[in-house]
Amino acid sequence: MTELNLGGNVLLITRQGMSGVVKDELVGVVDVIPLSMRRGEVEELLRYRNLVSVVPFKRKRIGIVVTGTEIYQGRKKDLYYPVIKARADKYGWEVVFNTVVPDDEDKIMGAVKEAINNGAEAVVITGGMSVDPTDKTPIAVRRLGGARVIAYGVPIKPTTMTMIAILDNTPILAVSAGGIYYSDYNAIDIFLPRLMADLMPGREEIAAMGHGGLLPNYKLSH
Repeated sequence: MTELNLGGNVLLITRQGMSGVVKDELVGVVDVIPLSMRRGEVEELLRYRNLVSVVPFKRKRIGIVVTGTEIYQGRKKDLYYPVIKARADKYGWEVVFNTVVPDDEDKIMGAVKEAINNGAEAVVITGGMSVDPTDKTPIAVRRLGGARVIAYGVPIKPTTMTMIAILDNTPILAVSAGGIYYSDYNAIDIFLPRLMADLMPGREEIAAMGHGGLLPNYKLSH
């Protein structure tokens, strides 16, 4: 794309790579700079025709596991399900499993397995992601037999305390409570669409996300 845009005749302007999109949503724009171009110049541009590709979602069914003893006991209302359900509705995914469990490793593990047994092709776990002794989600994910952790902690603000793992063939995205307070845009928007498209990020790619990882909606708390 840089080479094309340096040509001086045509500019290609696109959304950021790996962005989730829906039908009829604008992906890119081509602007012609000169008033006229020779046929040969136009034909030369055809070699750039595959610069932009839209990959369909290969996974459509998600499971949601909300963690938190206070939520489980009814002392606190769950605010995370609507955040994830809004993404599912936008992209045409189906929520096939949804449950609330306390901060208990075994119960979190059991809920993830139950979600998969109920047909979930990806599982989102919310809460319990910090280093507080009562937060058990990262430990539970690591204890899942066969689970491979891609990253725990991503260079993105908000929702830095995010874990990406894969259990057999099922992606797991565990996100901190920050996604509630920054519900308009967070790690869910960055990672979940690509996981649903079977585009699992690598560790180096995630590390590079620190450049631009300070999202516009993040505000430093005092």
